[in-house]
Amino acid sequence: MSLQLKSFCSTDSFIKELREDAKRAERFPVRIILVEGLGSWQKLVKRLQPEVDTVLRLSSFCGGEDTYPCGTSARHWLTERLREHSPSTILILPLAEWLRLEAGHEEQEAFELLVNLVQMEKVGDKRIYVPLLEAAEAVRRLEERVVRYHAQGELPPVWKIAGQGSVTVKVFPFVPKYDTSRVIQGIRAYLECWETGGAEQVVLVTKWAEWLKGCKATFTLEVLKNAYEVLAKRVASWPVDLREELGSKDDWFWLAQESRKGESFSHLAARLLNMKEYDSLGLMERWKGLEPRQRWLGWLWSKLEQAQTGYLGKVVTASTGVNDFERRLIWSVLEAWPTPKEAREKKSLLVNMGLEEIPRAFLEKVRELRDPLHRLACLTGFSEDDKELALLAVKELMESDASGDEWWEYLEVAYPELLWYLRVPPVTEVPEAQLQEYFWLYTRSRVRDEPDARLLELAQQIATDQILWKCRTRDQVLEELKCQGVMNILWVDGLGMEWLGVLLETLRTREDVSVTIEVARANLPTTTENNRGWDTEKAVVRTIDRDGHEVPYPWALIKQLSTVREVANRALSFLDTMEQVVITADHGLTRFAKTSGGIRLAGNVQVHKWGRCATVPSGFSLKPELQADCLLQGCTLILLTHEKFYGQSGTAYQVHGGATPEEWLVPVVRVRRIDRGYGVQAVRVLTPQVLFNVRGEGELRVELVGYKGKAVELRTSQYIFEGKQTPGGVWVFYLRGLKGGRYQGFLQGDAGELAEIEFDAVRGLVEEDLGL
Repeated sequence: MSLQLKSFCSTDSFIKELREDAKRAERFPVRIILVEGLGSWQKLVKRLQPEVDTVLRLSSFCGGEDTYPCGTSARHWLTERLREHSPSTILILPLAEWLRLEAGHEEQEAFELLVNLVQMEKVGDKRIYVPLLEAAEAVRRLEERVVRYHAQGELPPVWKIAGQGSVTVKVFPFVPKYDTSRVIQGIRAYLECWETGGAEQVVLVTKWAEWLKGCKATFTLEVLKNAYEVLAKRVASWPVDLREELGSKDDWFWLAQESRKGESFSHLAARLLNMKEYDSLGLMERWKGLEPRQRWLGWLWSKLEQAQTGYLGKVVTASTGVNDFERRLIWSVLEAWPTPKEAREKKSLLVNMGLEEIPRAFLEKVRELRDPLHRLACLTGFSEDDKELALLAVKELMESDASGDEWWEYLEVAYPELLWYLRVPPVTEVPEAQLQEYFWLYTRSRVRDEPDARLLELAQQIATDQILWKCRTRDQVLEELKCQGVMNILWVDGLGMEWLGVLLETLRTREDVSVTIEVARANLPTTTENNRGWDTEKAVVRTIDRDGHEVPYPWALIKQLSTVREVANRALSFLDTMEQVVITADHGLTRFAKTSGGIRLAGNVQVHKWGRCATVPSGFSLKPELQADCLLQGCTLILLTHEKFYGQSGTAYQVHGGATPEEWLVPVVRVRRIDRGYGVQAVRVLTPQVLFNVRGEGELRVELVGYKGKAVELRTSQYIFEGKQTPGGVWVFYLRGLKGGRYQGFLQGDAGELAEIEFDAVRGLVEEDLGL
């Protein structure tokens, strides 16, 4: 981490900050002031002296006319001064000029004084100001010496005053015969010159000349009418593509100031941007920390070096300035439809460059696009408005029966949480494929805000077949985990099985985590009062349930997706201090109550406020036509499908209390910290062509040599398939719902990604000879 830098464009603004800073009690009293340009230095020296109590002039510590200051004497004087109990402000001049003249141990003594000053602390209500003219190199070396402090952000920022004005210093062992510059003899007089403001042209005559390496952090700049032309002559092999109109007069003036005679433009850009060579990724990652002129230089360098392919290359080529470049990074997708690869590159660039604040005007233009796929391709998911547009685009695509293959990759960029939501993972060990299909349909129905006919059909079938009773109760699963030593439970009100994909994908962003899932059933009726397992409100997250009741479509889904991700991240944060945590819920929610109609109950019946269950009198007789849709449990009548009892007192967008799968089934997710040691030595796809039977079922067999984990999932763009281990390290994946063609996917183990694989899905009739 570098020392923080705080820049000022004028001496007046700097003095104002200095006065405000002096009022604050601070641990470190020393303030380093990096000064650019002779003009700024002269103004600062003049303005600072009335602001301080004492000026420590280094020239006064020189033992002779041509000797360096005595650092020991200077430190002793400073120590004595700081021992005084009264407030004190001290200005030290001119330390940069002592540092600038490298002469073996003398230069080292000056630098050690600077290091000691910066590390000075707890000296009471005092300030020590150390202005350094053109001494960026000294500050860089200082960072390396005091890394223990600035790595933790403890040191105050380095103040930087921008300015102009060239300085030329020539060093001779004797007085030059022909030189109109100001001649100064001896180190003491040289320091005195800079203590009073310095000069534009200086000739120093000193006996130390033959040992000096030259002047550091200085530059020669002729202020000419056209800085661009001066720079083009000064830089070796000036690129003809860098035309004058690509920068302002001030931009070229700044670059000319910073240039060194004979260096190439790429060398100049690399030096000023602190890079070894052009690297588009590295440059964009540092973008948000660059000064405006550095950004301009980075853009200019990209115009010269960046290939014209990919999203960045196209935008750089088309842009006419750095502001236009940043604008085009966001807006150009409206004109030229990006590929999924370009959409991913665009989002990565905006994140790395700190440009996640997408203008509302851009989103309004996206909203006006007629093609929902084009809208989806333009989005990045940085805001809730952005996510709303993505969700509505997916809704339109679903309603138009567009193939998921067309828009899935765009959704992964625009709204990954929605993709995870739709990519329902294997939900249970019970051998009923209906549940997997049910939640696959339910998530899509939520996106469309309309139940699929097949979903309602499956709900009735699941109720008739009593499939949900095959799952253990949540309380049984939690009791078993407690017996195994699991005591930390994160309760989430309303977290049904529909959210499992988002939960798992977020949890798996951390590699040292193992996740195991069991599908359990809540207590009936699925009211909060009947399923409360937490002792205090701090132990439960309420927002999924609350937003489900109170917030309309599509905002409820958007907010709930964010909450699920926050829940997962909260669970991961618990693992910093504990070995494992369990995430579970009291119940789920349904969006589609009353879809199948309403039921009016006669007699002395008390309907629950959401209309999904009712209290009936003892001896209540259930009519035959209601037996397929209702469950009578004691004196409680519970709906198994998507109806409502008339007479409810409350209204809500999503409700609970009944026994549809989305209300009744809840996840019990065990999250553990593990030592990742599941190496895979080799991966062999044993069935590169998977034959699918007439029911659309196929079997993929993969050998994982050396894998010692307990679980493997196959993940394609839209589906997740759970593997079954067989002897010999072979894992079998039972595939459903795939079309014919080439597929790519990756294998996910207990603690991260194992390998990428490819296979062909072959559809058609597969005859069995029955052994004849």
